[in-house]
Amino acid sequence: MSVTGSLATETEWVRAKLAWYANDLISLGVTGLRLDAAKRETLGMTLCPTNRVQNLDIAADDISNITARLSKKVTYDLGSPILPDEYIMNGDVQEFRYTKKLKSAFSSTGIAGLKGAEDDGWLSSAVANVFVSNHDTERSGDSLNYQSPANMYILAMVFSLSYPYGTPTILSSFSFSQRSDGPPNGGAGTCSGSNGANGWLCQHRWAAVAGMVPFFNAAQGTALVNWQNGSAQQIAFGRGFIGFVIINNDDTPWVNTFATSVPTGLYCNVIAGPYSYGTCTGASYAVTGGTLTTTIPSRSAIAIYTGAVAKSVVVNMKEVATTTPGEASCSDAYKNDLPDMLRL
Repeated sequence: MSVTGSLATETEWVRAKLAWYANDLISLGVTGLRLDAAKRETLGMTLCPTNRVQNLDIAADDISNITARLSKKVTYDLGSPILPDEYIMNGDVQEFRYTKKLKSAFSSTGIAGLKGAEDDGWLSSAVANVFVSNHDTERSGDSLNYQSPANMYILAMVFSLSYPYGTPTILSSFSFSQRSDGPPNGGAGTCSGSNGANGWLCQHRWAAVAGMVPFFNAAQGTALVNWQNGSAQQIAFGRGFIGFVIINNDDTPWVNTFATSVPTGLYCNVIAGPYSYGTCTGASYAVTGGTLTTTIPSRSAIAIYTGAVAKSVVVNMKEVATTTPGEASCSDAYKNDLPDMLRL
């Protein structure tokens, strides 16, 4: 920052221009703004332009009165007189301690230690903007990134979108080999289906991430319940009666009967792929009387919630056949009514 030019935010003209630019972005559909290097400005200077930023009032998918969300980069540095919680009066503040904790937990110390980590002096959940990685940390080595081994990056994003702390941000970026690498394809992002192309990663489209966003939205405001862990790298927890997540960051499968508050039913694993009208992309999981018995393979996860309930297979008996020993127990007509996987 020592060689970077600084805007004269103490002047009225600059403040007005910054507010105009932010409002112009909002008018074009932007719903989130990030203020870089906020700690380099005095508190009054960060407040002045943002107080003029308008709210965005639209209706989309039953969500109304959406407000443009503001997040500020204020790193926590031990011994520094400038603290992140000094900047919470006009929007969220990025909680970098969360990012470092995720990297440490998934890489070595164990994800079982993530429960209650936010109580160690972190920002309040209501004002914390959390992330597994951003454009800086994925290059600096201060976080997990898409190159992290053993599926840790995706598992950490599953955790971030299911654990009740902060407002998560998902980085959508591009591949790189050197820290200074710029965007490929002339800077034009290319996303398609559940992936990217031409060097773009498009993490927001990855099946696990896209599947967890509806889970996150549905679980808003619900409590953390039914925390369980096997090894230090195996955790499971619920969000009220809405959802349940199991994360196995270990090298061995996790076989267990889990206690859950999710109602009895058959649920799709939303991490596996899109859910549509009772149809699962991947496996379904049965919850009976507050328990779920299953095996979670190594380095994988499952997430179920009440918004992704699988349809039961209903078989209608069209005729009754009288059988004698050695005969089939159903007629050919009945066989033809069965799904392929159930035919004899």
